[in-house]
Amino acid sequence: MKTYHVWYRKEPIRWVDKDLTVSDIADKYCLVSHVKADCLYEVFEQQQSEVWSPSAQKEMAAVIKKAGLNHTSMGVGDVAEVNGTYYQVDLSSWRKVE
Repeated sequence: MKTYHVWYRKEPIRWVDKDLTVSDIADKYCLVSHVKADCLYEVFEQQQSEVWSPSAQKEMAAVIKKAGLNHTSMGVGDVAEVNGTYYQVDLSSWRKVE
């Protein structure tokens, strides 16, 4: 199992930026969580608000509010990083961010 760092896009949300680079992430995204998972698809599943426990919902709501974000579940355009490699949720899969 690996630890993934999850970044949510600020604005516009639900946006796949094909020109996104690793150096852009700090400006366009907020780090919202750290997830233990075996693969990116598990990360996505764990970042859906309907699967969170009540205590996790409260914690994530505070993180989301503090970051000024307006979406709670991971979606298209959001990013996960593992071992220094970044991946963006694409329309039907994940794409590596260079």
